[in-house]
Amino acid sequence: MASWSLMDSFTHRRAVYQHRCCLGFENTAHWIPADGGDPAGMQRLRCTLLQGPGMWGSQEPSLENRMLVGKQGQGLPGSSACEVPEARGVVFFLFILIIFLAELSAAILAFIFRGNLTREFFTKELTKHYQGNNDTDIFSATWNSVMITFGCCGVNGPEDFKYASVFRLLTLDSDEVPEACCRREPQSRDGVLLSREECLLGRDLFLNKQGCYTVILNAFETYVYLAGALAIGVLAIELFAMIFAMCLFRGIQ
Repeated sequence: MASWSLMDSFTHRRAVYQHRCCLGFENTAHWIPADGGDPAGMQRLRCTLLQGPGMWGSQEPSLENRMLVGKQGQGLPGSSACEVPEARGVVFFLFILIIFLAELSAAILAFIFRGNLTREFFTKELTKHYQGNNDTDIFSATWNSVMITFGCCGVNGPEDFKYASVFRLLTLDSDEVPEACCRREPQSRDGVLLSREECLLGRDLFLNKQGCYTVILNAFETYVYLAGALAIGVLAIELFAMIFAMCLFRGIQ
């Protein structure tokens, strides 16, 4: 009967002091003999071990009980559970750090190579590599799709093709502009050419005179600034997340 009363007392104390237990420990009763196997001297191991009176009642545990609890507590199932939040905090910090560094590297590379997106760069590439209606060439096919989709011609305008060496060589100087520069109704790849012959001769009424660089820049300028602002916001959030993870890590320690 004394043993059952002792168990009831400890059950009540566990409910009162449960919030003091370390995170992740199982709140089950572990009984060990404190003095030669006498049931009256059995004590309950607490997951907080030596942190204040706790389950020992209002009195501090004796030195013998402290040593016994310390030894037995090391072998309890889940005794390393307090390390789980700490490990998760480190993993979370490293995960956010990797994403942060990847995005920051991409932004730095974009800033460094921004010189490759100038009007002069695209003009130089167009005059050197454009082959007209050759759909087997990826560069030429891409330019044709861009010019048809956006209703533009060349980088700066139709005059770019006067200096396109490969295009002039393939057309034998018979065409002033490629067919992709011709106006269509509607302005799409399936659209009907207003007049192919007049367009290839360079007649202004039948070809698109605006350069693609200006058209594309105007179309995507708002989205570029929006993407930049969004990227800065994401980097700021990730930075605060890493700071929070460090604070949480220090708090757990």
